[in-house]
Parts: sequence; structure tokens; C-alpha cells
Amino acid sequence: MYLTVAYGLLYGVDVWAQTAVHRLRYADQAGAVERTGLGDVRLAVRVGAERFGLDVPVNLRAGVKLPGGRFPVDARILPLSEGQVDAELSLESGVTFAGGALFAVGGVGHRWRFGESSAAREPADEWIGRVGIGGSRGVFRWELAAEGLNGGVPVQQGLSLVTDRRRMIQLAPTLAVSFGLGTLDLSAQLPLVGRNLPSDHGLSVGYRLFW
Repeated sequence: MYLTVAYGLLYGVDVWAQTAVHRLRYADQAGAVERTGLGDVRLAVRVGAERFGLDVPVNLRAGVKLPGGRFPVDARILPLSEGQVDAELSLESGVTFAGGALFAVGGVGHRWRFGESSAAREPADEWIGRVGIGGSRGVFRWELAAEGLNGGVPVQQGLSLVTDRRRMIQLAPTLAVSFGLGTLDLSAQLPLVGRNLPSDHGLSVGYRLFW
């Protein structure tokens, strides 16, 4: 379960925060283990080019991920957090068509991963990207996005772990409908290719309020 808040501080400047509560379960022939608790906390600020007097549709987004707990080095304890700090910087842009009924968005960024996610293991930095098209009609809004991640080589006890590089490309369709005071969002995560990241399909349901 994720709680996300975005707030406009000034014209062209907004802040974003997200926290998570995880309920995880893992089962194999030896039995099952469960764990529930807080996950990582993510914070970001986004500044539009208009703040610098530029008339271009470009945003600069800076964010940080703070660990919600330590990464347990114990096969009997499920990790709720990666246990280390990330910082990222990205450029975003977008354009609308057909009088605002259709839109296209995209962004690319770099993520710096600090510290150790487990005993003597240094995570690698990553490149991230996202492109999407969407639109709205009546009470409905839709978007089809492609998300990608390409990581470097992590190091553990001085050894480069080439086979542990993280890579992923996935589709993320979203359908939203106005409901009550906000919108009801239904989205999916459909991995296409990747390595060292979860590969199962995902489904998310959320409710978005505006004020």
C-alpha cells in the first residue's frame, strides 16, 4: 500500500512524497515466512523551465529515497527496504494534442545509489526512462507508458558482479475514471524483458484526490 502526496509550492514548483507499507509472503518446500512493515520513503521536487524565464515544456526533477529500515542479512527475514539511500535527477517533458484531449510525455534520468544494501555489497548506479501517450474523454482518462531501467555492475567484497546488473523494460497501462471527489485509477505492470528484478505481472488500484 502506497500513500503519495504532491503539492504545488509556487507556480512551476511542486513537491512530492511517498511512503509504503509492505505485506510480504514467501513460500517454498521448506515452509513460508511473512513480514509486514514500513518500506522506503521517497521525496522529490520538480521545477519547470518557466521558473527560469524559459518558454519550453521541460521540467527538472530531483529526488531521494530514504531507507525505511535495515536490509536483514538473514534468509529467514524478508526485507522491507533496500537499506540504502538513492538520489536521482531527471529531465521531463510533454506536449498536448487535439485541444488537450491527447498528450505525450517522456523523461530520462540518472539514479545514484549510495551505501550498502546488504553486507559488503555496493549497489550500482542506474539510468531510468519513461515515455507515454494518453488522453481523456468525459469521465475517463487513459495512458499507455513504457518504463525502462539499466543498471551498472554492483560490487561485493571488492568483486564486480557482472551477472547481477539490473535491467528492465515494462509496459504500464493506466485507466482512470472520475468517481466521487476524485478519480479511481487501475493500472498494470507488464514486464517485457529484464534481469535481476521481479518479472511477474502486477496490478494496482488507487484513488486520487485533488484539492
